Amino acid sequence: MSKDLKRCPLCGAYATIKAYKTMGTNHNTFTLYCTNKECPIMLKDFGSVEEAIKKWNNRPLEDALIEKFRVYRQLMLLIN
Repeated sequence: MSKDLKRCPLCGAYATIKAYKTMGTNHNTFTLYCTNKECPIMLKDFGSVEEAIKKWNNRPLEDALIEKFRVYRQLMLLIN
């Protein structure tokens, strides 16, 4: 588990990254998956941890909704 990773978009469980040695090379590939054994979410074959985290955390709709909620909360504080 990494503090940099958002929780799973389907079930809300933590995510984790594993490195796998690419056969026949000295390179690793990285796979990100949900720690909930019943959840099917998995992203495979990234060349770096940073690339995997960026892809996992890329949730434009969720980010936009969070921003709208933040603005709404600020407006409610001003009204009350």
